[in-house]
Amino acid sequence: MQSLPARCVGRIFHLDANRINARQDDRSMNKLEQWKADGVIRLLMSDTAYDEAGRDSALRLQKTRDYTWIKYNTVDGADFDVQRRIEKVLFPRGAQNQNQRNDVDILFKAERLQHVLITSDGGSKRQPGGMLGNASELARLGVLVLSAEAAISQIKQLIFERDAEVRTLAAQLGLSLPVWVGADS
Repeated sequence: MQSLPARCVGRIFHLDANRINARQDDRSMNKLEQWKADGVIRLLMSDTAYDEAGRDSALRLQKTRDYTWIKYNTVDGADFDVQRRIEKVLFPRGAQNQNQRNDVDILFKAERLQHVLITSDGGSKRQPGGMLGNASELARLGVLVLSAEAAISQIKQLIFERDAEVRTLAAQLGLSLPVWVGADS
């Protein structure tokens, strides 16, 4: 017997360290976290982002612990080449400090795992382009970077498509709709 698709839209997103919403005052992150809790999406962090996010305060450390972290070890020349290319896009003169090296590593791990990185990094005086400012250049390297707001738009479209598919299949199979159809957007 055929079953209906799952609630999850099949996307895994990585969070940058700056997306830890410890005080729950970021509406976009609240929405993403709700979808995570409901099983609509998966939100993970690289080990680098996880370590960086938990350093600032006890509240941020506690919130960071809500996330699963993933480690990816650089293993060959192709990995090193990707890292160098990412570094060149973000820091044309090379990464000058540990925070910059962390940014390169976080982007590299998202690319290697083929996950979209959600960040608020970009447009600052310290880093004028930042990750978001260089998103189109990074995309040419296979590194997908979005703001939380852009991720929400993408996920809403995926939810719409999932719900349409579930409605069609349920009608064909004579099954009841799951309670989450129409409730996730």
